[in-house]
This record gives sequence, C-alpha cells and structure tokens, in this order.
Amino acid sequence: MKIKFQKLGFLISIILTFFVFGVAKAHATEYYVDPLGTNDASHGTSSGAGAWQTIAYALSHVTNPTTDTIVINIAAGTYIQNNVDLSINRSFTNLTLKGDSASNTFIQSAASTATSTSRVIYIGDNQNITLQNLTIRYGRGESGAGISQTNYATTLNILDCVIDDNDYSGWGAGGINNRGNLNINNSTISNNDCGDSSCGGGLGVSTYNHPELTTKVTNSTFYKNSSPTAEALSPWSLMLI
Repeated sequence: MKIKFQKLGFLISIILTFFVFGVAKAHATEYYVDPLGTNDASHGTSSGAGAWQTIAYALSHVTNPTTDTIVINIAAGTYIQNNVDLSINRSFTNLTLKGDSASNTFIQSAASTATSTSRVIYIGDNQNITLQNLTIRYGRGESGAGISQTNYATTLNILDCVIDDNDYSGWGAGGINNRGNLNINNSTISNNDCGDSSCGGGLGVSTYNHPELTTKVTNSTFYKNSSPTAEALSPWSLMLI
C-alpha cells in the first residue's frame, strides 16, 4: 500500500507540474492602444499615455507573433484607417484585438462613408484571430468590406462586435467574407450591402473542398443587410444576408 501511495504521489506531482507549466505557457502577453498613446519603442505595454496610438502600429510591433498568445487592448475611441486596410498578417498563433465595448470602440476605413474607398480589416493566412468588443464600419470598394478572411487554415472568432455599414458591389460579401472556421457570438451584423447577384450582404462563407470547416453563429443578429439574392451560391458556399 505504501508503494502504491508513492507512485500515486509521483503521478500527481507530474500532473501538477504539467498543469502549472501549461497555464504559464497559455498566459497572454498584453499590449495597449489608446488615442492618447505614442507610436514608439517605449510605449505599448501600459494603458493611457503609456500605450501605442494606432492599432496598425501595434500589429506590426508586438513581439513573438508566431508563438505567444497576444491580447491588444484597445481603449475607447474612433480609429480611422485612412483607406488603408488594417492588415493582420504576421502568422499570429493566437491574437485578440479587444476593444472597450462595441458601443465606444470603432475601427473604420475612413472618417465617413462618403470618403471611404477600402475595406476595414484584412486577415491573412494560417492564423487564429479573435475580434472582441469592437464596431467595424464604413468599409467600401473591396469584397469583405468590413472583414476579409480568405484562407482555409485561419480561424476567425467574432465576439460581442458590431459589423455595420460596409458595402461592396462585386462578388463575395459586404460585411464579412470568410473562408476557414468562423465563430460569431453575441454580435450584430447590420446595414451591410453587396451588389452582385452572387454575394452575401452581411456574410459570405465559402468552404469549397473543405467539409471539415464550420461556421457557427450564436446569439447574434443579422438585420437590414441587402443582396440581390439570399440563396446559396452553390453546394459549397453559404451566403447569409
């Protein structure tokens, strides 16, 4: 009986060691963006005036994107991209862009819809990306005018977000154009338009030749999105308006 207890204790020790190291490894590295911040090497690791000023600068300057779990905390404010796609394309293994709230943290392609000529967010290959507590709006002129994610090996999670007033006249989608795994939770997709007969106003999903991929929408609202058709493009595509 004593030997069995010692073996059990050894096993418990191994499990606890694995658990502790596992938690440590999963711990997120946090960065900060704030309109009061400054884009230089001495900023970004604290909130307020100690933050970086723009999301684009943060995305290009966080360290270890391919190995670390990274959270970029975005303070309340309006972040205008001046018609340059906000590109998330550094092979992030686990990245979260986390706003203060969708009601006060806005990422938009331009100051207004009248001056917008580009999409808001582009997401590149082989990544795991979460967008949380954000409003993404005013994208124009490109498929997935709000969010474009066109790689089958990327997973996109959209949590507590609003995707609103993004328009595109061609094939794909107005609000979100996605390939790969997609999870939308507690979000609102609204007032997005797509002018082609084979597109989704709010959401376009393609999983061609990838039956393992899933699109999951939970506790979310789609309304006032428009498209010439609400039907599927083909057996391998899904369009929701």
